[in-house]
Amino acid sequence: MGILILSCQPENKKNKTTSFSGEIVNPIKDYVVLETTSKKTDTAFLTDKGEFYFSLDLDSAGLYRFSHYPEQQNIYLTPGDSLKLRLNTIEFDETLQFSGTRAAENNLLINLFLVDEHNDDLILTLYKKTPEEFEKISDSLSKQQFDRLTTLSQKHDFDPGFTRLISDLIQYETDYFKERYFYLLLKYNRSYLAMLPNDFFDYRDNINFNHPRLNKHLSITRFIDTYIQNKSIEDCDASYTQCFEHNNFDMLKRKIEIVRSLPLPQETTNYFLRKFGLKAIILANDTNHITSVLNLLDSMSNDRNNFEKIDNLAKIQQGYIPGNYISNPNLITPQKDTTNFKETVYKTTLIYTWSSRYPEHHINQHTIINNLKTQFEDMTFLGLNIDDDTDLWLDVMERYNYDPTDEYQLGKINLDRKLLYYYLDKTLLIDQGSKIIRGDLYLKDPLIVNKLDNSKKIFD
Repeated sequence: MGILILSCQPENKKNKTTSFSGEIVNPIKDYVVLETTSKKTDTAFLTDKGEFYFSLDLDSAGLYRFSHYPEQQNIYLTPGDSLKLRLNTIEFDETLQFSGTRAAENNLLINLFLVDEHNDDLILTLYKKTPEEFEKISDSLSKQQFDRLTTLSQKHDFDPGFTRLISDLIQYETDYFKERYFYLLLKYNRSYLAMLPNDFFDYRDNINFNHPRLNKHLSITRFIDTYIQNKSIEDCDASYTQCFEHNNFDMLKRKIEIVRSLPLPQETTNYFLRKFGLKAIILANDTNHITSVLNLLDSMSNDRNNFEKIDNLAKIQQGYIPGNYISNPNLITPQKDTTNFKETVYKTTLIYTWSSRYPEHHINQHTIINNLKTQFEDMTFLGLNIDDDTDLWLDVMERYNYDPTDEYQLGKINLDRKLLYYYLDKTLLIDQGSKIIRGDLYLKDPLIVNKLDNSKKIFD
């Protein structure tokens, strides 16, 4: 999403030095990053105790982005502050705590983030509620957030700019909650659509698609994402099931056209064009589809240079087309020996990629894989770590007690390794001769078992 600076007040106190320090328990990297302006990124290296320190000359109060790769969080700072944090990377958000100046504001920010995550899970059960029941729950949750902001603002004498900023964030989350409910009705419970009240979408008339202080914040980004998704589905015909397929060319085109019609800042427009283009490329199952996506982006964008990453992924994806043979790069074993796919693949194999940098992701992946292993005992499930830090990979395997059998790390390759992180959710099903059977399977797909079973029946 880029660098974030959200200014909340014009008062200039640049002569006051601001300190930001903290402690990282179980650090993943030996440094932390703080993005302080659109053109400046500060880096602080951790001590042996996992501690860091920044001394900053800030021009104004605002939200700044703090990250310890791969996690990140927004923090609120004003000139002259002395803010401290402590966190454990195993549960980054849940353990993040602040002390010192502006601790109340920052603890509120992390609390809002955790509440939003909880509500994101909650909404998955609420599509079974009638629109009337849902609105009561939604209004109650929103009121709780606004009431908490009012109480804490009065108690801690928050800056008016900070209070307005958080109020806007809460409103975006409230609107997002309604868009998510509508999406779930479209997909799972269409009988309730006729029960939506006439004023259900009134908030859409007041959407600010170009908030000067929140354009890059997660709340507005995911709201716009869901809004675009819903608008692309609303006009679908009776055979609406294809409207929920991310790899459907017509739906991709519809989403891109909606993006171009919205009053978004150019950077946000390019972000969503890249997002939808990347999805289509990574899921493409034939060369014609890849070409169609590239041609579509060419016709819809004024600056083709913004999509260099998509062009590079398109070249990679050509090698993932079913019927092709998988490439044969060097693989590193848990014993630090070198091998390759030809030496390790001898029966039908599902290859899944993972990264040490995303703990929650690789924990979920291995849980799913362990379950699949019990159902497909005649298959190999090959875990491929795509990082370039072998010691970290081995440390993570030991820390999480992963079975080293059929676990490998990708060796040296002749392409930008960062591009492979776009494939973390994707798998490759190959036969005993390393020929690609399917390249469109996702571990989180609830139908993964049926799809694997059907694919094996065809090719066995």
